Amino acid sequence: MPEGALTGVVSVGVTSVPNSGRLIATWVPAGKSPIRLITKFAPSPSSGNYRFRWPTGKYLDGSGVLEVRAGSSSSAAVAVNVTLANGNTTDFKHSPNDWSSFLPPSSWGAARDPVVAAVGDGPSDQVRSNRLSDSIFATDPDLFLFLGDIYAQGTFTENRNHYGRNAMDGGPGSLWGRFAPITQPTIGNHEARNQVAWQDYFHGRPLYTSFRYANVLFFDLASSGASMAANTPQYYYVEKILTSNTKAPPPCVVSFWHMPARTNGTIDHERAAMCGSS
Repeated sequence: MPEGALTGVVSVGVTSVPNSGRLIATWVPAGKSPIRLITKFAPSPSSGNYRFRWPTGKYLDGSGVLEVRAGSSSSAAVAVNVTLANGNTTDFKHSPNDWSSFLPPSSWGAARDPVVAAVGDGPSDQVRSNRLSDSIFATDPDLFLFLGDIYAQGTFTENRNHYGRNAMDGGPGSLWGRFAPITQPTIGNHEARNQVAWQDYFHGRPLYTSFRYANVLFFDLASSGASMAANTPQYYYVEKILTSNTKAPPPCVVSFWHMPARTNGTIDHERAAMCGSS
């Protein structure tokens, strides 16, 4: 760890012998409950080791212990005393609440059809995940639908390391964060337990919304964190748009969310109600 009080994004070096398996890092502020920072499933392909970037500005100031465990959360910890000093006495440093400025334009004037890429259950900073990100980046899509699940719990630190540096914050971004300015994300069940971190990463993104792109109406919905059952706020939101007399929906409607309504022959009736609506 760097010496002295930590501020901003800090590089944390971790040496593990053998250089394989799972690693778990936890921040334990003095007198408070432990906060899981990141689960790394393997060495990062970019560094070849377990080094990670800790966005300390997303956590409250204070002294405590950074604990790192190999294998599982019950194994013995390597502990380092740490002090965070970002001026965060009562709240963390929020990203701008400007998500709506990253919605795609409703019209499409090119002679070709737009290219829309969609992926879910991917970001983990492992070889296959990063290769898939590279292959999509090479196609230069016009719109990217991220269908949820940043591993393992969608924490602030996992978002920074597994999804990548966010291009919405300026700069080129990295990994999946390269697509952020053209990304319309839906929350997955993994990051739903850290809903605040997910919304902050995507600059105040609501759990569900809609947009029009190339004369297509897209519903970006939440199968975790908000109910999809009939007679719930999300259900009424979709129904109101579909039945509008002032702005009728176009002929093509696309709905996307993370958890399917039907899995291995089993129907989830809460999500099935939304399928009937949309």
